[in-house]
Amino acid sequence: MRSLFILFVFLMGSWAKAQTGDTLQIATQDTALTAFSGRGLVSPRFIIQPNRVVYQKDATTSLVLTANPKTFRLSNRDYTRRFGLDDQGVYFDGQFVPVDTTGFQVIGERHDPEYKAPTKYYWKTRDHLFMDTQEITGVDVASFKMLYSSADRYTLDKDQVFYLGKKLPNVAPASVIYLNEARITDGKIIYEMGEPLRYKGETITYVNNYLGKTKSVVLNLQTLQPIPTMDAVSMQSLSKSYAMDHKNMYYGITKTNIPRTARKYIKIWETGNYHWIKVGTKMYLGGLLCEFSLDAASFGTIPHSDYYYDKKGIYYRKWDEQLQKVIQCKIPFHYTISVNDKTVALAYASRFLAYSNQVYDILENKVYTNVAPEQLALVKNGTQQIAPINGKLYPCKIYDYKLVEAMGAIYWGDQITQVDAASFRMGYPYCSDKFHTYMYNRNHGLKVVENVPQLVYEKYQPYATDTEYVYLNNTRTIKKEGVVLHAIYEGYRPGCGLDKHPSSDFYLFENKEGFWCIQVSQTVTYNFIGKTLPVRTSDKP
Repeated sequence: MRSLFILFVFLMGSWAKAQTGDTLQIATQDTALTAFSGRGLVSPRFIIQPNRVVYQKDATTSLVLTANPKTFRLSNRDYTRRFGLDDQGVYFDGQFVPVDTTGFQVIGERHDPEYKAPTKYYWKTRDHLFMDTQEITGVDVASFKMLYSSADRYTLDKDQVFYLGKKLPNVAPASVIYLNEARITDGKIIYEMGEPLRYKGETITYVNNYLGKTKSVVLNLQTLQPIPTMDAVSMQSLSKSYAMDHKNMYYGITKTNIPRTARKYIKIWETGNYHWIKVGTKMYLGGLLCEFSLDAASFGTIPHSDYYYDKKGIYYRKWDEQLQKVIQCKIPFHYTISVNDKTVALAYASRFLAYSNQVYDILENKVYTNVAPEQLALVKNGTQQIAPINGKLYPCKIYDYKLVEAMGAIYWGDQITQVDAASFRMGYPYCSDKFHTYMYNRNHGLKVVENVPQLVYEKYQPYATDTEYVYLNNTRTIKKEGVVLHAIYEGYRPGCGLDKHPSSDFYLFENKEGFWCIQVSQTVTYNFIGKTLPVRTSDKP
């Protein structure tokens, strides 16, 4: 959940350095609000109350779980929001599974190919593998995973490959190549929906991701139609994208002007969005001769990126709006030693590129020179979070693009803030330290909220409290004493990008005074429902 939250905050935009200015808003009354405002429950959603846990399963179903609210927690290894954990086990979609939760993670989804059955979810702990609430046996739990994405039909462990749970005999996991959601290959046979793919009764063998063949014909794998101009007997694979027969070279299903030559004189790089092929002393991109001058002998690519290099430098391609064409850009390092896979490293979320004693910040399009060895080691480490501050790179904890904790302080860009790093807590929409409560804003960043005591963030809940009140967004609402959140209802949802009507949700609260409906939209409004909840007309006998 935490990872989803951080992603959401990042998409909301950048924050800014701490400064004073914002004042607290006070909710206003809207007498039109009722206990039944909203179009249905926000789901799936867990609500942790003082004495119980409620699960909003769908728009009309709310379940009270047997979970222990004191130990109940959500996991950042669950992207579905359907799983909760406590000291006794796992709760999936409202159902309890008694299991040791050590190592819990959601692995992926199983979709019915015809979409007639509900989606099922694979998940595991250290020692057990489940689909929904049913344990799966006969697999290696530690190595079990989806083949390509979280919604694949194919799964595998270290010894076996499965299609919708059915084992594929004689297919080695290490040899598997993903083609699409229905197809895989072991480099020899192509499987579709778990069975060998055939054409007129003959098994189709793999050439590359675009071509297959039988003994007599080469087939377009997308259409399964023969390509009469290609020779099946001499057709051979060069890579996932390139192939050749005794006459021609092919990129995908397209004949190219690349001169056919012996395999030993060909070298291919397929990384990022580009496919490069070197034939002799010439470089080709896709099936075309590269329009830029590159030294083929020293050419190489940087793994997991679109960057490439030769002995003269490191490059990338981009569209130039003014020229209305693709141009080649050279990273402005001071080049003193050969560029190769030993002198270049792309690291930390692909933001920094290290060469010699220099580091290129891809986001800022800036080169740092004379970088100290310990800072270079940080970049090459690949897992350490790094931030540029006043011309140097530091290990840090990143809250957002520019807001980081480094060297015992909170920084916004190059500027140190007055926020207390030791007690700083990131929240939405409030952040806090032991001295102040802050709001963040993409243009003005962390702002001290005036005239508000220290806020407490309720566990996994969308609201905060101080000693007296409940806060939603930047607004003070009802009194805190005896507060319980009972339900969250969906309000308005914009239909498209042109729909300027603000979205909204409705919160059903109870406190010592009674029941309240609070609407959260561009503004926050409330209405007192009464000491008891009225009965919905449709619920009366």
